[in-house]
Order: sequence, then structure tokens, then C-alpha cells
Amino acid sequence: MLFGGLLTISLALLVSNGNALKWKQCGSKENIYVKKFDLSPMPMRMPGKVQLTIGVVVLKPLNGSDVVFTIRRKTMLGYITVPCLFEVGSCTYKDTCTLMKRIVSENWGGFMGPIVNQILKAFEAAEAEIDCPVPIQEVKVKQVTLDLPKIPSYMKFFATGDYQLKLETKDRRNGKNILCLEWDISLA
Repeated sequence: MLFGGLLTISLALLVSNGNALKWKQCGSKENIYVKKFDLSPMPMRMPGKVQLTIGVVVLKPLNGSDVVFTIRRKTMLGYITVPCLFEVGSCTYKDTCTLMKRIVSENWGGFMGPIVNQILKAFEAAEAEIDCPVPIQEVKVKQVTLDLPKIPSYMKFFATGDYQLKLETKDRRNGKNILCLEWDISLA
């Protein structure tokens, strides 16, 4: 699925009580152009509700990718990489064609399954074709309200701080870069 990469990043943001969201598309825009990405209100609370808006243009057919997702947390000594725990954090995810279904069925981190299920329904309502191969298309998800569950106690270490997030996807067949996104967020 194309939106596995966007989903991974949005889930990282949904895990938190963000009070600042800045994002940019790094690298080439020849495969995917992200026009808009918004989560509100800020700060977010879990449990609580958030509105998600995404505008994406798929410029070339996509056959699936692998995702490298990096989260770095600001400390007194500079930024340090947050490890991958329970499939949340700085992780490598194989095969975006099956990523969202795996997150739902395995309920990554003990709370992400219900969020991803709602995002899948939002893509369906927007008539997005997200199964591989993903066709050329424009997808608009406008102010979809998501119900956010409580974060399990063993994941509370994500709840505060300043973070840098980076998502990089590479085509599974030829290894070429498909999408790169970066975020700076603060969690309260």
C-alpha cells in the first residue's frame, strides 16, 4: 500500500500529545507529491479525538516499498534515536502493500490497530485505491475525525519531548527512493 509510509508517520504523531507540527517533503517529488498533511487540534490528547487531513498526488504507479522510519528525541546531549519497541519507534517496515493490515491485525504498540482501522475507512470513503499496485491518482482525506485510544503504560515514554521524525520509502523491486518526509514535533 502506498499509504503505509504516510500512515506510519501519522501514527507516530497520533501516539502523542503534540503541540507543534512542522513537516516537509524531502527528496524527489517525482513519484508522490504530498500537498497537505494536518492533524488538529494541537496539542492532541490520548484518549481523545483528532482531525486528519491529507492531500496526496500519486504521479507514477507504485508496486510497494519498504519503509525506514526514524524518530530522534532531543536531550541535553543532542538528539538520540528512539529504538524500535513493539513495532513503534525507529523501525524498518517491509512491504507497505500489507503494512496497514498487519498493524490492525497485530495491534502494534497495543493501541495502533484501532487508529489504523479508522484511517483505512477514511481512505475508503475518499475512494483511494491503496492496494498494490497503487495507480496514478489524487487522494484527499478531509478533516476525518479519529478516536484516539489511551496509550498503554509501557509506551508512555513517547508522551513528552521534542522529536525529529523521518520517513524514507524505497521501491521493493528496484531500490529507488519513492518518498521522503520529515517532521519536527513537540509533545506535551
